Amino acid sequence: MKDISSFLARYKRLTPPNMAIRDSVVSLLESRLSYEISREQVKVRGRIVYINCPSIVKSEILFNKKELIEELLKNISPHVIDDIR
Repeated sequence: MKDISSFLARYKRLTPPNMAIRDSVVSLLESRLSYEISREQVKVRGRIVYINCPSIVKSEILFNKKELIEELLKNISPHVIDDIR
């Protein structure tokens, strides 16, 4: 008889949909940087988040990248995002 964990193993790696990640990024940037951004400016490809914004805001994001990624991983789930660009 097989163990139930072998049947449920594929569900351990489920990730939230891109829309949930985009919403989390938007709300985090609005709260931490006081910059309004729309969901259309945020793209998720693989485990990388791409943000289309002015260079001043982008430099502020890159300056705080480590803290932003840690905050996102707390809000979403671990191992969903590796980088913000």
